[in-house]
Amino acid sequence: MTDFLENDSEMRGVKTDVVGVITYVGTCIGADNDTSKAIWLIKRVVKIGTNFTIEWASERYDQIWDDRATLFSVLPFINAFSILFDGVDEELRVEDDASLNFERTDPFTLSAWVKPTDLIGSQTIVNKESNDTALKGYGFLLNTSRLRFIARNDNVTSNRLIVETGTGIVTAGEYAHVLVTYDGSSTPAGVKLYVDAVVKTNVIVTDALTASIQNTEKLRIGRRSLGDSAYDGNIDEVTIWDKVLTPTEIGELYNVGIPNDAALHSATANLISYWKMGDGAAFPIIPDDKGSNDGTMINGESGDIVQDIP
Repeated sequence: MTDFLENDSEMRGVKTDVVGVITYVGTCIGADNDTSKAIWLIKRVVKIGTNFTIEWASERYDQIWDDRATLFSVLPFINAFSILFDGVDEELRVEDDASLNFERTDPFTLSAWVKPTDLIGSQTIVNKESNDTALKGYGFLLNTSRLRFIARNDNVTSNRLIVETGTGIVTAGEYAHVLVTYDGSSTPAGVKLYVDAVVKTNVIVTDALTASIQNTEKLRIGRRSLGDSAYDGNIDEVTIWDKVLTPTEIGELYNVGIPNDAALHSATANLISYWKMGDGAAFPIIPDDKGSNDGTMINGESGDIVQDIP
């Protein structure tokens, strides 16, 4: 702690240790509390393992006072867990709900933090497709080291839109923040794929979507409706929005590589569902921290909720 204190003997403030989080550590040099002379320092510090990160700091009493509602209201957001999928048959299953049943004319955004164990074949991140050969619906997945977005009416007749990135977009064993926006235009130009808040060049696989993509199938994280394309690795902080997030909003969500509370995002009014993927969960239920679309871990076990985070 002393690394963050300028004068231990004159420390003021509160130290709170909760699940590895230390908050509101402060010092005061100067006895009269005159803001023109006193130097105040208060820091919000997060400890992960043996590493400390300063999340917020102020050097003037008047600034601390102005920010008091933020500083002294709630503890900082804590992300401690992700879900580890086995690449075989494990998934997080969410019951069908109108809020998740987007039409091809609806704008929406899907995002997650992913750490794939390998980059072999197709691996589902988020999927809401019919459980038949048509595969009617939408999906967001890894295709080897590419990101891919699919919206389709019928896979048999190729009435579908499929857009992906080039190769080398993600790396096995490393976390990346992956996100897709779709503007409801049914065109490749209406799809933007992002990695770590940077938009990637589209590669058009199929451009022939002309009919509805709505279905009554469940939404799945980690596996497709047909029970294949299983994801192998960690998934964390999954969000679904009913708008196209702007580059600024995407940067806010990415937060320079440190997950933050999506429920407090500036576009929270458009956040439909938010699964923290283990934090605040009681196995096998993974709560929706924004809406009412709680998920159930299928074919998994409590040990799949792991302390492996971005």
